[in-house]
Amino acid sequence: MDFKHTWGILLSRFFIDPVWWMFVTWLPTFLKEQFQFDIKQVGAFAWLPYLFAAIGGLLGGFYSSSRIKSGVDAAKARKEAITIGSVLMLVSLALTAFYLSSLKENIPLAIGLISTTLFGFQFLINNIQTLPADYFNGKNVGTVAGMGGTAAVAGTLITTWMVPVITKSGYEWFFIMGALMVPLSWICITFISGKKTPNNNATILPEVQSL
Repeated sequence: MDFKHTWGILLSRFFIDPVWWMFVTWLPTFLKEQFQFDIKQVGAFAWLPYLFAAIGGLLGGFYSSSRIKSGVDAAKARKEAITIGSVLMLVSLALTAFYLSSLKENIPLAIGLISTTLFGFQFLINNIQTLPADYFNGKNVGTVAGMGGTAAVAGTLITTWMVPVITKSGYEWFFIMGALMVPLSWICITFISGKKTPNNNATILPEVQSL
């Protein structure tokens, strides 16, 4: 097993998956505390980011699949999709953190930025999850995929414990923490996992992570 590829995948999952679960867990609370939404307003607006997330998951798979069909190396195609998703997430999270106080006057923009964040996450995550099949063969594919899931849970547990602490005085650090984790994940995939793919029979998988 190539440990460089393994650590790149595990660390990227450790940093990026918590961003998704931060929103899954805290989005209704954020809308209530930041915008004083009642339960009807939460129900009216909170579904939109997840709709965009589903679209992002499909488009991320289609993007890498089309690149592979055109002759691009499988791991390179997936890293391109990961880069696109990372840029979308980083920009939207940074803008939300910077303009959070003024977004109270522009709720559609706030929902749009959150939707872009979740779109970007789903655009990239299935490509990260598929990298073990590009880098490894046989039982090692399942081993690395399972270890990646464990790393994702570990990162999520840490951020879940941190969120109530960092949001006591406001949600700026909620979005700053998310914005910092995105490039860390991208660096792990881009520089730690290396460039060469030993498995040239990669499967094209335009699948979407269940919400």
